[in-house]
Amino acid sequence: MGDISRNFSYSEFKISASYPKVVAAIQLSKLDNYKFFWMTHLFLQPSRDITEKKIVVTSGIRRGELNGLVGGVRNSDHCYNRFSAAVDFRVMGKTKTDILTRQYLDVIYRVCRRRREYVKQFIYYYPDWRDGRERGDFIHIALRDKTTRIWEVMYCVAREGRTYFNSRQEAEEHWRGLNT
Repeated sequence: MGDISRNFSYSEFKISASYPKVVAAIQLSKLDNYKFFWMTHLFLQPSRDITEKKIVVTSGIRRGELNGLVGGVRNSDHCYNRFSAAVDFRVMGKTKTDILTRQYLDVIYRVCRRRREYVKQFIYYYPDWRDGRERGDFIHIALRDKTTRIWEVMYCVAREGRTYFNSRQEAEEHWRGLNT
């Protein structure tokens, strides 16, 4: 049982497996908790209810030091400055070598599309296991702020830097080419 919804808790948004001491020092405001609440109720819990799979937050709020340590951009929505807010998450219950199945990706995309007036970015990061470490295979959602007028949907392949695509088909063809 979570304290935000049936499956999610506020503590899940303060996370870093690599830098737990830095995360522990992050002080949350009421506004941060408000953003966590809406992120959960607009996207995470509906996605969890529909897919019936566990969804794990892999990156939530990052203050300056943590954002720098993980290589985030200076104006990252993960910093929760002003109106920004973002969450990265994985759908669990897959094997390590599976790309996020189209079914789950489509479901979560539809949840976000239905609520696109609240979404600034929907990005799917394709997996990369080339060096033996699992990277990618997660979804990034950023809430729209007062200044953002467009709904951005991108797909990302991260090999020697990030390459973004505006269609899933384009990204999948590129990803398959890298993995043949």
